[in-house]
Amino acid sequence: MDIQSLFTGNNIAWAASALAVPSFILSARNYWVSRPHLAIQQLHRPHTACVIEPEFDEKYNPDIYIDRRYRILLEIIIKNKSSNPISLISFNLNGHEINSYTKLTSNYQVHTLNGKKVIKGTIVMGARDLTEGFPVGSHIITPTITLGPFESLQGYLVWPLYEKELPSINIGGENLLSINTTFNTYDFSVEITELVARDKSLAPNPDWNFGPQL
Repeated sequence: MDIQSLFTGNNIAWAASALAVPSFILSARNYWVSRPHLAIQQLHRPHTACVIEPEFDEKYNPDIYIDRRYRILLEIIIKNKSSNPISLISFNLNGHEINSYTKLTSNYQVHTLNGKKVIKGTIVMGARDLTEGFPVGSHIITPTITLGPFESLQGYLVWPLYEKELPSINIGGENLLSINTTFNTYDFSVEITELVARDKSLAPNPDWNFGPQL
């Protein structure tokens, strides 16, 4: 075969096409793994997706939001499924946002069963007195956070909540979690399973505010 005949227009075009296919596949793969992609996983363990009514006393308040009666606790794993880093700027649950200005780094307690009873003016300690702990302080996710390529982060999201805002949370059902990032806003459905409240015989916190008036 004449060597020159190998370099006809048709052969050159065929060879170029053959080389272009692997290049296209590689480019498509690189685009696919580098595109912004965020995923979450909810762990569904007891007391890890709940609304709580934290304890307080004269010397102790659980955090700086002393006028808010409730806290929403949500434990999740956030996964960056991209080959590029991604920054998480804010977290929004049913319209309630936490961002870099939100200061929550506390552990919480809820006095769920009061063993103290007042009988004829005398305080009597009963057999059952229960306080449940929520040691989430060192595991709270605080924006802004940057996840490296294919990096995961596990921790708690915490929102302070006014008393009037409690009905906005679907306890025992699905809620909308929106994560605002440097690339996009990602929406996920998360379940809030329970309300852990203080014993009704306990006095309310005088600093509680029902909520901003419109």
